[in-house]
Amino acid sequence: MICGPRHPQVGSRELTQKSRQSASFVGKGSLLYNVKDYGALGDGSTDDTAAINAAIAAMAVVNVFGDTTGILFFPPGRYVTSGGHTINSRCTVQGTGKDQAILFRKAGATADLLTLAAAKSGVAHLGIDGNVTNAPSGGDLIVLNAGYTTVVDCFLTKSAANGVTIGKAAGALATHLSDLIIRLCKNYGIQTTASSSSTDGMWSNIDVGQCGKSGIRLDEGSQNLTNVHSWGNGIEDATDGHGFYLNSGSNQLANWQAETNNVHGVYVNGSGSRGNVLTGGKSWGNAACGLSILNAPQGALVGNQFFRNGVTNTGTNSLSFSGIRNDGGTEWTITGNIVWDDTTAVSAGSYVTAPAIPYPGRAGGALTTSYAYSEAGSADNNTISGNNFRRQRVLSGALGPSTGLVGNSNVVSGNDLGSESLPTRSVVTGAVRAPSNSDTIIVSASQEITSVLGHRPGRVVRIIWTNASPQPIRDNGTTLNLNGDFTPTTNDTLTLVSDGINWYELSRSAN
Repeated sequence: MICGPRHPQVGSRELTQKSRQSASFVGKGSLLYNVKDYGALGDGSTDDTAAINAAIAAMAVVNVFGDTTGILFFPPGRYVTSGGHTINSRCTVQGTGKDQAILFRKAGATADLLTLAAAKSGVAHLGIDGNVTNAPSGGDLIVLNAGYTTVVDCFLTKSAANGVTIGKAAGALATHLSDLIIRLCKNYGIQTTASSSSTDGMWSNIDVGQCGKSGIRLDEGSQNLTNVHSWGNGIEDATDGHGFYLNSGSNQLANWQAETNNVHGVYVNGSGSRGNVLTGGKSWGNAACGLSILNAPQGALVGNQFFRNGVTNTGTNSLSFSGIRNDGGTEWTITGNIVWDDTTAVSAGSYVTAPAIPYPGRAGGALTTSYAYSEAGSADNNTISGNNFRRQRVLSGALGPSTGLVGNSNVVSGNDLGSESLPTRSVVTGAVRAPSNSDTIIVSASQEITSVLGHRPGRVVRIIWTNASPQPIRDNGTTLNLNGDFTPTTNDTLTLVSDGINWYELSRSAN
């Protein structure tokens, strides 16, 4: 017997033997509100909106702890609804399984289907279908507007907007998402709302695929993702179509996978995206880079694999098709990663209805990842160590284009590059820069040198002149302290040591 205020009885007549076996256990003292007791039919055609709202309204029951609680229960069925259902009581919205109890958006409906506005409320064991073909302007499938809310064991598909939006109208601290399958949402599979204080989420065992924009977009950071797979996304948007779009900082991704997305596998964007950490993941078969960093500081890539990316590359050695591209990122630690490519084909996407931007795939026979790791912009002070970068289209000692890494103060060591090009450096307005991954500078141009870039305290560099008529290197008595000007001949060398600001001559040789 269920205790509490009078409401339609839930008994053997309403709860079928099948739903009893499938439903999660309801303990003594709990309150279960079966939507069918309030008039819902779940027959796939009748509008059940009012009946579902009636069951929600009946849940304002106070328990001995002073909180509202209960289970809003959906037996097996397909419940057609206009949505707009808001949960203001601490309860669980629960079905009998994600393929048995399904909320289905009514044609033409535009509201968000289900919003959790009470802390510690949740959704479990449901399927939710946004019916985007017949409700193309519909809202999100699930909105979390309260802290400690949970979404567990659900199948979310065909939203005209997002699958899950966190912090849309109010902060949703420490959300828990697990065992979710999300498909074919017109916008994002999951999105956190910027400036909503919806941080500290714990998400695990999530599969997001074939969404119109990026699979997962984190506009509010400090999220913790484990075992999350984001694939085939970007079928409606040519620029915002990444597997993971990290537009915020302090996110941690472990055992992640970004596969066959229409732009980058992972995109880390902007100075606010500080301190993101990605470990033990895979990024492969994406149209552009395996991972792209833009002006984001102080992140870490540890023990990841990036392979067979750059699928839309038709043969150019462009930074846009690097395994790892760092455009303006500073103070990153990049260690223990593997970047490679081979001649294996990558299959194009398979769709019932071809989307606006179908995933292209590539034929076998060509390497399409241009560079293992490349830098551009103001990238600097990065530590790049212990990586295996043997196999991509361009194998150069600079890891990126032949002009080298742009960072003057990178620390590069212990990487397997497969092969290395000579560390030849140009002289620009009198300045020559030591390569980040070598302590040797080869000067083949016939230009005078007045400064050397690439300081680190204790760093020793050797300059070798190979030009037939080398020009002098000048002692300026401050940043370049020599035993007088040095006018080399072909194959002569000069060795310098840095204190972090100035260079001091150790030796010179006439060869």
